[in-house]
Amino acid sequence: MKAVAFPSKIANLSFPSGLFFRSPAKFLSRGLSSSLSSPCRKLTRGRKGVGSLMSQSLSSSISSLSTSFSSQRESELLEAQLSSPKPKSPPPQFPWLIVGLGNPGKKYQGTRHNVGFEMVDALADAEGISMNTVNFKALFGKGVIGNQPILLAKPQTFMNLSGESVGQIVSFYKIPLKQVLVVYDDLDLPFGKLRLLPKGGHGGHNGMRSIIDRLKGSRDFPRLRIGIGRPPGKMDTANFVLRQFNRQEQGELDYTFQTGIEAIRILLLEGINKSATFVNTQKSMEQLSSSVKGFESLSRQIELTNQIDPFRDYRELSNELRRIICPSFSLAAAMYGGGGFLSKPLNCFTVRIFPLLVDILVQSLIFSVVGFTDEVSAIVVDLGSHTCKAGYAGEDAPKAVFPSVVGAVDGVEAMDMDVDSTKTNSNSDDSKTNFVESGKGKRKLYVGSQALNYRRDHMEVLSPMKDGIVSDWDLVDNIWEHAFRSCLMIDPKEHPMLLAEPPLNSQQQREKAAELMFEKYKVPALFMAKNPVLTSFATGRATSLVVDCGGGSTTIAPVHDGYVLQKAVVSSPIGGEFLTDCLLKSLESKGIKIRPRYSFKRKEIRAGEFQVEDVHLPDTMESYKLFCQRMIVGDIKDSICRVPDTPYDDKSYSNIPTTSYELPDGQTLEIGADRFKVPDVMFNPSIAQTIPGMEKCADMIPSARGLPHMVMESINKCDVDIRRELYSSILLAGGTSSMQQLKERLEKDLIEESPHSARVKVLASGNTTERRFSVWIGGSILASLGSFQQMWFSKSEYEEHGASYIQRKCP
Repeated sequence: MKAVAFPSKIANLSFPSGLFFRSPAKFLSRGLSSSLSSPCRKLTRGRKGVGSLMSQSLSSSISSLSTSFSSQRESELLEAQLSSPKPKSPPPQFPWLIVGLGNPGKKYQGTRHNVGFEMVDALADAEGISMNTVNFKALFGKGVIGNQPILLAKPQTFMNLSGESVGQIVSFYKIPLKQVLVVYDDLDLPFGKLRLLPKGGHGGHNGMRSIIDRLKGSRDFPRLRIGIGRPPGKMDTANFVLRQFNRQEQGELDYTFQTGIEAIRILLLEGINKSATFVNTQKSMEQLSSSVKGFESLSRQIELTNQIDPFRDYRELSNELRRIICPSFSLAAAMYGGGGFLSKPLNCFTVRIFPLLVDILVQSLIFSVVGFTDEVSAIVVDLGSHTCKAGYAGEDAPKAVFPSVVGAVDGVEAMDMDVDSTKTNSNSDDSKTNFVESGKGKRKLYVGSQALNYRRDHMEVLSPMKDGIVSDWDLVDNIWEHAFRSCLMIDPKEHPMLLAEPPLNSQQQREKAAELMFEKYKVPALFMAKNPVLTSFATGRATSLVVDCGGGSTTIAPVHDGYVLQKAVVSSPIGGEFLTDCLLKSLESKGIKIRPRYSFKRKEIRAGEFQVEDVHLPDTMESYKLFCQRMIVGDIKDSICRVPDTPYDDKSYSNIPTTSYELPDGQTLEIGADRFKVPDVMFNPSIAQTIPGMEKCADMIPSARGLPHMVMESINKCDVDIRRELYSSILLAGGTSSMQQLKERLEKDLIEESPHSARVKVLASGNTTERRFSVWIGGSILASLGSFQQMWFSKSEYEEHGASYIQRKCP
């Protein structure tokens, strides 16, 4: 029986809200009976309860219908075979070669220039072709589409030398050039647009130029161009094509790949003319795009509703879905029903089974949107005292991590520096995209790692946080703007926001954050969660004692059943930055000069021998110099410092072996007792008074307490009934908690000081990244839970009740 394939680009639309499924479904393949029950399962796969019951009942009814159609179709084919004469022996069949262009290696994976690789990967997945073989300087695979053998290749010679691989394959298999299809990116086409041509030039594409040269100048081979759009503004083209797709673009690209796969199937089985007509029909693509937008609009309408009733009557929604679906299927019938081997089976399908399949699709969509609203693409933001972390909910780690400080140039100097930096960095893409300007007051602000690494005259480095609480909202606004626009490249209007906040955050601070999010960024929904609660969620615990060793402070907070016990929260100003300052002053007291990277030049005088020359920059501000020095000393602290097993004593550690560390200017440090003395400040703050240069902290140090004492104080402030559980669930979090032997020393000291009945257990992830990002990871888990979606503080509630309502929605 002849194989029949339903148009996969209609059956497998990839919507941003996740309504459809990505894997290509083959409707009506290898017999109507077996295939018609398959899509029913696929449309409801992964769904529970009513969805699965609906799938079973409808698939059985379709199976009975398809049996009659199958027997009728087989009798028609049998009569046709008996009446037709025997065919002549077919001519020798050459394989088709389908080549995707790109650059090998993880560095280029997912970039715009590698879209040809991704198309070939999508085709291999759809047809079940393995591409693990390396041959002809390419990742190579063999398979069949219909009865047509194909070869898939991804040249591993880099883009500019792709012709070496293609030329070898064509020569070895003696493939006619009209059966060589090259898939590559095109800047001149709008994003996601496909264009299939039977022949043509290289159009300035280096990969195509290489292939044409290797094929002795011949241009008579088909090519499938995938539009990646033009670079925005004045962005350099090379940087643009090596840039990765954002999440929205990736969703649109999945749909483009499905269209391209169907176009390749038509090309191999029906010829270049029908395939080109299918790909190049702009009107049809626009109609399908409008259907996608309609589904997306409906799904958002439900996902962002905070009052979903599971017993609601969805007849109105069903009618709206049918209104969108029917034109798409009618379009498919019009495109495929005009002739060719698909016309007769598809017409039969359209007339008799089309209404039933629409009902299946509509009900599946309702179940997927209403019952599984955990696919909202929320953004999680953790603004810490040292770094800002931001990314998508449901992911393992934040996409954006950059310092939570801002460079500021006041008054006239800002205008002069803007002109100088533009001249100096005219060819640097980072300088254009990694800083944010502000006209508020009379200062210009620079945010992000790249912007701060570039020294500017009269630039101060300012922190928006003081004692863990926001003190300058203008700086916070610019940090958020940089995270959304430059790092994540999203429109905040389209994403709910989950903000992490310190446990001692005041009501005024919370209302200010809500006002800024709703009024300026127009977010559809907001939630604010305490840092200790998110840390507990990250480890899967509802009750715990969170020891958050951050950059600006250390906070001990008990969490019981998902709520912070505010009365028992204890904090100390001794954090990672305080330890960094202690180490910096200790090194300077020994005559070691820490040179920032901008303050010297290395000149090679002989092979392997360098001479360091100081650069005199009198207009560099002291705060910027300290910021750069802290970056270097912070790396020394993270690399070689270790918490001592016992309380530090100068006599005991005077003969400790030293550890080497090479500074950026070439100096090699030999650090001995200091690598144990500085970390012990967390357990015995009075040690800091013995370090020369730390006299400015003399007023703060006497009131500071050691880490074990803070833990004991916090637990003793809690109810007696939960103390035992808190002792056994002490969680270490924060960047400073990654210091070597901190967990073991804290547990040892607590066992000595705690009651004998307490079972002390200090828990810390073995992965330092998880400790550093524990708050953000907890927010990512929380915002992706289906049961959490009804807890959002929506914009409509904000407009109705005001910013003070945040206290009720986010206790």
